[in-house]
Amino acid sequence: MNKLIYVVFIFLLSGCASTENESLGYNGKKKSSSESPGALKTLENLKSNPDATFRNANGWTIINIDNGLEKSIYSFTPESHAAYPAIVKREIIEKDGSIHIEMTAKCGATKDVCDELVQQFVALNNKIRQSYQ
Repeated sequence: MNKLIYVVFIFLLSGCASTENESLGYNGKKKSSSESPGALKTLENLKSNPDATFRNANGWTIINIDNGLEKSIYSFTPESHAAYPAIVKREIIEKDGSIHIEMTAKCGATKDVCDELVQQFVALNNKIRQSYQ
């Protein structure tokens, strides 16, 4: 469990990042549905979550959820960001005694801009993993 606390602490310091997965899974210009709300709707939904802790880091809205069911960090792009509106969610999961980071992203920009955003998160997560080893 100490590993999990350490990983969460590093994420809180880092602000933004991604996953080991090579595929870049995000919704791009697809319209939101009630099953998969877009970044702005997700932000509104999180405002009513009593477990949500909000902060601002260089214009990004960062929301931490840490309860018995979920340990996640949501990173929302500022309006000035090329990928706006976009959200990157990193969920910290313990499987078989190992810590894993699962990332999903929803992006309101072109595929190239969204790919760049996700790659930045992948690079940051890789840095965090390397510093942890």
